[in-house]
Amino acid sequence: LLGQFSVSDNTHRLQLDLKKQQEARGQVSNRGK
Repeated sequence: LLGQFSVSDNTHRLQLDLKKQQEARGQVSNRGK
């Protein structure tokens, strides 16, 4: 159970990181405009 929880938690963190990166890119592109 601990292993499964850690894996799901890591996946969730990766998804949050991707969202942050996408948001950061969006802000940069908006500033460029």
